[in-house]
Amino acid sequence: MKKMNIKEWDILFEELYKKIEPIGGSIHHQIGTDYINYFPIVDLWLNLTTKGYSYLDPYLGPVDKSDKFYIEVDLRRGEKESFIDKSIFDLENQTFNLPINELIGVHSYDISFSIPHCKFGKIESKTIDFEMNYILDTAMGLLTQKSGRTKEEFKMGNFKTKLIVADLRVVVPKGESINKILDQIDKRYDTANYYLDKSIDYSKSSYDIYMVPFQTKNNYH
Repeated sequence: MKKMNIKEWDILFEELYKKIEPIGGSIHHQIGTDYINYFPIVDLWLNLTTKGYSYLDPYLGPVDKSDKFYIEVDLRRGEKESFIDKSIFDLENQTFNLPINELIGVHSYDISFSIPHCKFGKIESKTIDFEMNYILDTAMGLLTQKSGRTKEEFKMGNFKTKLIVADLRVVVPKGESINKILDQIDKRYDTANYYLDKSIDYSKSSYDIYMVPFQTKNNYH
């Protein structure tokens, strides 16, 4: 494994900026029992999908994703801070400007990225428009945290797509009722038709995970 310097990373990232072409994605949100007292969205994350491409990874060697490539963005900012206060609808028509040294995106094992600017549209038919400018970096922040560059000195990529808004995940300790949480959440969620996430193996879990869809009226579902 070769140790790369900043210039070599710059060359690789310039190649990736040209190859990353968005084709879709999804946004996910999750709450727990603390929602009753604090109204935080415990987790908020994006799964983004691009067209397939290949490149030479300094750690993994040749990477060939001929079909699709998946990257992730964690929009939870600390344990008690989130981009939204009460529901996914707080994101509608919002714009965010973030520090370049906050590496909230994961491209691969050794490549992360920051998002200096992103914006969301309006939720319609269970989708939301999304656009971001991003700066690729090493997982250790070699460029954005240690190079001394300002935002204006970085090349950036642009990612624009329509995201599918996934149903709300509600994590409830076994033996506790979900009803107290359902009474508190945004009325645009269809609390009468929540369902257990059957993709989870609950045999060794101390929690139950329920999914709450959007209301079918008003074009939310």
